[in-house]
Amino acid sequence: MRVLAVAAIALLPLTLKATAADLKAQTSIDAVTVFPQGAEITRVAKVSLVAGDQTIVLHDLPASLVSDSVRVQGEAAAKVDIGSVDTRVFYTSEDTGTAVSEDARKKLLEAFQALQDKQNALQATIDAANAQKQLVSGLVNLPGRPPSNGTGTAAESDWGQIFTLIGDRLNQASKTIAEAQIAQRDNARKIEELQRQLNQEPEAGDQRTEVKIHVTAAAPLEATLRIRYQIPAASWYPIYDARLETGDGKDAPKLSLVRRAIVSQETGEVWDNVQLALSTTRPQAGTSAPDLVPLSVDIAPISLPYDTSVRRQVLAKKLDELSAEKDANGENGIAGGQLAAAPAPEPTKPKSMAANVSQTRATTVTTAFQAVYVITGRQSIKTGVGDKRVQIDTMDLEPSLTVRAVPKFSETAYLYAKYKVGPDTLLLPGGTSLFRDGVFVGRGELPQLSGGEENELGFGADDKVRIKFVNLGRKAGSSGIISTSKTDTQQFKITVKNLHTRPIPIRVLDQLPVSLNDLIKVEMSSASAPPTVRDVDDKRGLLAWDLTLEADKSQELVFGYQVIWPSDKAVVYDQRPGLMVK
Repeated sequence: MRVLAVAAIALLPLTLKATAADLKAQTSIDAVTVFPQGAEITRVAKVSLVAGDQTIVLHDLPASLVSDSVRVQGEAAAKVDIGSVDTRVFYTSEDTGTAVSEDARKKLLEAFQALQDKQNALQATIDAANAQKQLVSGLVNLPGRPPSNGTGTAAESDWGQIFTLIGDRLNQASKTIAEAQIAQRDNARKIEELQRQLNQEPEAGDQRTEVKIHVTAAAPLEATLRIRYQIPAASWYPIYDARLETGDGKDAPKLSLVRRAIVSQETGEVWDNVQLALSTTRPQAGTSAPDLVPLSVDIAPISLPYDTSVRRQVLAKKLDELSAEKDANGENGIAGGQLAAAPAPEPTKPKSMAANVSQTRATTVTTAFQAVYVITGRQSIKTGVGDKRVQIDTMDLEPSLTVRAVPKFSETAYLYAKYKVGPDTLLLPGGTSLFRDGVFVGRGELPQLSGGEENELGFGADDKVRIKFVNLGRKAGSSGIISTSKTDTQQFKITVKNLHTRPIPIRVLDQLPVSLNDLIKVEMSSASAPPTVRDVDDKRGLLAWDLTLEADKSQELVFGYQVIWPSDKAVVYDQRPGLMVK
């Protein structure tokens, strides 16, 4: 079997017309590789070639494909050379084999609209006749009879004529309604037939991409062509199930990370029974880094307040300063009192801000710059009908369990599992469903991880670690004789108890106030145990005590701080807005 040469696309601004030598072929989608944004489609076409030069014409590719991405490969029993590949976007109405002409479709639409207008007119006739019937029927219920002439004969005669008139009018209205309804039924059949014709024929605005492949065959043969192109309206993103088995004193904890993908597409194509692959490559993310331009800094020009009353005061003060300066220099003030004020800048307006599941394991192909997950079995994904979930793989990890608590805000301890991914693993960020010992405990977020990076996930409250937080009191005072200062002293006690049957590492977090002014001093008072880590994760003032408590053991942590500042100032703690210590 020979492999046909790969042909790069040649984009020509030409209108390509099929000739008698052209071979029209149909394609089917065989494989799809979906990127985080976009997809690459592989279509297959089987053709019978004669010896010599010929052109294969494909009409069934979508108009939204990325034209520069079109590539053609193939296999044949003998030598076949691909000379060039030309593409153009066309209206399906140009192809007389698949669509009516634009004029013919226009006539169908005009006929359809005329029938609709006739149907509306017939309905108006029916409504008017019904109204007439209702009006005439109401004459029967008149409260009085025609006046008598004394003998009664004329009155009876007039009343009979009225009844005859009412009957004639009712008969005439009923006949009008019946005839209009018959015409409506006949008209509805014509509308249905026209609607069927319009549905069968693509609109003139329906666009497709035509691909012309120029080939030369050494002999008559059967060939298989593979046409690859990218299309933007598709995407996938990962979701995870993190399943933690906490174990007991004998069994070590286990963590399984089930990786799934949600795939969606609105390409207008039907991906039916295709080989599906998911790639981490992002072809829509650009090809080069942005350029930087020089950054300069200068003295800002003086800008006057926008408020007119304040602005007048500033102008008046400025005039006085300039007058005094000129008087001191022997000048006679400002001539005529002229001073041109710069117009106040317009306030800047803020910019508006627009704030079928397969459970088999995929084959992972990892290269230096991407990972590709080939989903087991063939998949079908229709366009614009919702998301498709597929399973990629399951990773078994060895977690280490820790407990974390922030007693200042909550006396609840939380269980965390810390783990490390393998050196060849690439995990994209995504939402995670968290299960602890088979029970769903909530949702979390997984960051992007690769190359042996570590991460931790929280798995809910740990009721076997008891936390108690006590505020031992707050004391305000002053110090100094000549230059006095004010002080704010606070003291806390945290009690931690392990009710597990095994030792548990526990991290307790608290904080010291962070001074934002040199006039304010913050000192940590003596503690029963100094914090293990200061400025945790480079966050100023954040303290951590790392404990390992044996089973049924407890420990107390007592600590506090003192804030000192000048007595003529006031301080405010930003975590408690509105609380000002004087």
